[in-house]
Amino acid sequence: MKIKKLFLPLLASIILGMVSTSCSEEFSPNDEWQETMVVYGILDQDCDTTWIRIQKCFLGNGNFEGFAQIMDSSCYAEDDLEVKIVEWYAQKNNSVLEKTSETGVVFDFNYTVLTNKPQ
Repeated sequence: MKIKKLFLPLLASIILGMVSTSCSEEFSPNDEWQETMVVYGILDQDCDTTWIRIQKCFLGNGNFEGFAQIMDSSCYAEDDLEVKIVEWYAQKNNSVLEKTSETGVVFDFNYTVLTNKPQ
């Protein structure tokens, strides 16, 4: 039970740390094409399924609706990604959680493309 209580705050702090250190304020809406990964997810330890959406973000000149209808403009191929959550032990150091060692628990995610979404 202690691992469950530690897991979500630890994961949230890791994700927050990754987001806060990898962002840039430079932005040009019509710049040269550049692949940018966008990750959405809701983690709920009481649910039997966790969904994480990983897609490409794109900018450029042209019809954005047309870009979105091309599968490889917004989706990664199944072999391009390895998605998993690795559980760590953590200790508090100066009010910051720091990972100390892996617990050995790894949650692998399956690649899924939903084709029955409403248009």
